[in-house]
Amino acid sequence: MDTRGLRISFGMQHSLSGRLMPASFILQQTGEPPAEFYSEVVLSGSHTRTLALVNAGASDVGAIDQHAYDAAAPEAKAETLVLWKTPGFANHGFTVRPDLDKVFRRGFRDDLEEVLIELLD
Repeated sequence: MDTRGLRISFGMQHSLSGRLMPASFILQQTGEPPAEFYSEVVLSGSHTRTLALVNAGASDVGAIDQHAYDAAAPEAKAETLVLWKTPGFANHGFTVRPDLDKVFRRGFRDDLEEVLIELLD
């Protein structure tokens, strides 16, 4: 489905899953940033509000997090259709100070990395 010229709603300006990643994929797929590809770009403030705007007809297309969509009440998404899903990407990252081994003990960063990876398995 070609969505050129429609109205799109994103969540918050700095939301990774609600604006940044979808906008990046739109640029990759169309060669144009959303502001040029769509007739109107709206920042709704949340995934739930984006879904509500699409349901109300105030936006034609909305980008929301899959978890938010799945968690929405059936009636909140009854009139919607999932057009496309972004490829998988890391939604949340862990960062650490570079001096953790000095602060705690030798090998602490490696042990922490191992624990975090085990959480994913």
